[in-house]
Amino acid sequence: MARRALTTTLLMATAIAVLSLYPVPQSGLPGSDRAHHFLAYALLSLPLSMVRPLFAPVTFLAASMYGGAIEFVQPAVGRMQEGGDLIANVMGAAVGALLGVCLGFLSSRLAAWREPPPLRDAANRCDIDGSER
Repeated sequence: MARRALTTTLLMATAIAVLSLYPVPQSGLPGSDRAHHFLAYALLSLPLSMVRPLFAPVTFLAASMYGGAIEFVQPAVGRMQEGGDLIANVMGAAVGALLGVCLGFLSSRLAAWREPPPLRDAANRCDIDGSER
């Protein structure tokens, strides 16, 4: 599960880099540019935070620094560097990490709830009338 989350995160980071550094004047996607940044970085930090909740702060910081690095490099490829985009990146990374922790906790609780109760060993079995075998 952790390997799948890491693979998903790396693919998401690659997609973010390509879409953020490719010189395109308009995205043509519905919604605002800030919403796209928020959603991308929420999706970036969610998988690892979900499977490794203790790493959520590190995941948040790494995603935020990644967003900052991309904003710093954008002028070199003909894109605009915007502080509002960086704020949306950081907010998205925070929400994604928090949501990942919550979903991971919920998932583990549901898995524990679905698990059948442990069977008693043969030495502790009782007959229907309560007498031991």
